[in-house]
Amino acid sequence: MRIIPEGEPEFPITAEILSNLCSQKSVSDRQCLEEFEYMCQQMDWTYAMSDDHRYWVSGQEQMKELNDMYDEFRVGSLAEDAKQIYEYYHCRAWGKKTIDGVPGEILKESA
Repeated sequence: MRIIPEGEPEFPITAEILSNLCSQKSVSDRQCLEEFEYMCQQMDWTYAMSDDHRYWVSGQEQMKELNDMYDEFRVGSLAEDAKQIYEYYHCRAWGKKTIDGVPGEILKESA
């Protein structure tokens, strides 16, 4: 169980997305984004690196569920919001840098 410091939102990316909107999303859209962000938070993004086959299988199942949900978002009005959430947690898990903390804007390695 994750402990959230007092005063911090449970789903920070969803909170940021919603605070930046001129027109608020519906309650169901907000719940969908929060559920998706929760799945991204709980995802073991590095499961493929595991030496234990059980963790690898579990990670594969988790990734399939996450990608199925992400695919549903890609055709709807929440596509950009879902992409921002997905890329933020993916980048964070692999230690990739983002520009000004903006999810999905990965800095290119200079050659």
